[in-house]
Amino acid sequence: MEVVLVFVFSLFLAGCGVETLAQETKTAVQAGNSTQEEIRRELERTEKLTQSLNDLMEKTANGVHLQVLTVALEQMLSPRNTAVLAPPVRMMPYAQAFANEASPLEMIQTAHLLYTDAILSPDTEKEFRIASIVAMSLLGAFTSSEKVAQIEDAQITRKGRFELTTYVFLTGRYMALRDYFLGDILDNLPTQNFGTLREAIGYFSPMSKLAHASYSSLLAVDIDSLGIHSQVDPTEIKSIGNRANKRFKQTLPADVLTNADVVVWLQTFLDA
Repeated sequence: MEVVLVFVFSLFLAGCGVETLAQETKTAVQAGNSTQEEIRRELERTEKLTQSLNDLMEKTANGVHLQVLTVALEQMLSPRNTAVLAPPVRMMPYAQAFANEASPLEMIQTAHLLYTDAILSPDTEKEFRIASIVAMSLLGAFTSSEKVAQIEDAQITRKGRFELTTYVFLTGRYMALRDYFLGDILDNLPTQNFGTLREAIGYFSPMSKLAHASYSSLLAVDIDSLGIHSQVDPTEIKSIGNRANKRFKQTLPADVLTNADVVVWLQTFLDA
């Protein structure tokens, strides 16, 4: 009998242990579920916070972007900086800042506004109209080749909204590179070196590309009321190349003329 009682008691204890274990397991699962729910809610909060921070950063970046464009454009066209346009050295830093910051679409939209101002503003504002054309040309000169290629693709190849403006914009790019940048090196520097030659090639190459573009016959600016009649002439680039080649050969030190890069660059002038 005692053995039976011990056996029954053992079963009772075992049953209590199972019940306790089951309860503990249930509690642990509930706690685990609760923990998982808390983790899920925390992840959602973190995701929302991250998105909010990203939105704020994007708004801040856009605000800074627009501020750079606005300030650069205002300063480039300010009377103080447009008082002297031959050459427009005071306008150049702001044109460069704008060109570096602007997207291809923003650039051609701004060029369109400047060109529209130049052709439609009253004759009494002739100086401001000329400044607008100079500003557009400087923006073209400072626009990177990558952005120019995107503008060409969107506006010329794909026949975009600003196709006609693009031809004027690229004409201004050619004229500014020729008159204000390459011309300064060729005409105003008494001596030349490796660095000035490299810089000259940097100006000459995009000019040559425009002169030989399939649409080069469309690159022109004609504004009678301002006395502006400019056109990209494919034969001119050959003359400029010959002059540049001769100029550098006459002024570069003999040891520089034998440099492999220099030999290639000098030939580039002749191959235009």
